[in-house]
Amino acid sequence: MMKKIVLGLLAIATVQFSCSRSSDNVGPDICPSDNFTYGALVVKNNSDNSTSALNLQASYADINITFSEIASFNVELKGLTSGAEYVYSGKAAAVNLAWYGNSTNGVAFVKDEVISYKVTNLCRQEPLGSGQIQLVTIVGFNGFGLKASNFEDGANIGQFAGGASTTFNVGPVASGTPGYEVSPQGANYFSISAATDPGNPQWYFGGIGFSDMTPATFTALGTDPTRIYLNFYTKGQLNSQTQMVLLEKLHGSTLTRIYTATVSTGWQKFSVKLSDIGIIQPSAISSLSVNLGASTHRDESAHIDLDCVIFTYDKPL
Repeated sequence: MMKKIVLGLLAIATVQFSCSRSSDNVGPDICPSDNFTYGALVVKNNSDNSTSALNLQASYADINITFSEIASFNVELKGLTSGAEYVYSGKAAAVNLAWYGNSTNGVAFVKDEVISYKVTNLCRQEPLGSGQIQLVTIVGFNGFGLKASNFEDGANIGQFAGGASTTFNVGPVASGTPGYEVSPQGANYFSISAATDPGNPQWYFGGIGFSDMTPATFTALGTDPTRIYLNFYTKGQLNSQTQMVLLEKLHGSTLTRIYTATVSTGWQKFSVKLSDIGIIQPSAISSLSVNLGASTHRDESAHIDLDCVIFTYDKPL
């Protein structure tokens, strides 16, 4: 599995991708000339070139169409069962888009549903291409970057409580669970909550670690911290914070690097360049963990939800 992830990370620099980025537009839309022509729109599974079904658990979808000149375009996909939507806009002489099954409207695509797709230009009434294809597996994010977890894939999660007086609860949250609010990046997400004895407020409550991510895992990140981003989605109880903790081993010493996100009650995406939190050599990272804490004052309880924890190359999520 890790070989697939390593190869995927190296490929990111050469493909146009988006997990929540909905537009690469800069400046006004470009209308094509009267001599504008275009090729056939092809939507296929990258792993086997299938144009009848998409297997996104360990691959991604290629969306391709060529133009005779640079023009503005919109790529629109919609799940006919879920109502999930993905929209991407740009300007180019071709669309060469890698789609990993993510949505841009906060609703998750689901297994076995039919996806309708089209590419349009605002200056033209008819689509430049359209069709339908079946999504036979849900998103796995393999090949997209170095994934800690999107909590769909059974990754091993270890937990550690902050103290004897802390009641600590962690676990995946799936559709149908009380309080469930669909994540922008898939059906499941992870919940971390804690409470202390009355009158015993705390700053720190505990956390989780990603047991599958050994020091060898992080060698795929390379040596340039200015090109690697750590990304995640989180929400939670007010006065709670999500704290990403990276340990970096250099010259016999272990250095602790921390990025803190103060949560709100709705999903938010956070992306941070590793160099901005002090990482010197990404391949020397030895572990990644997530701490749960209070943000502005000590508290007797805290709660966060977490999803899509992933490292990406050259662009944030």
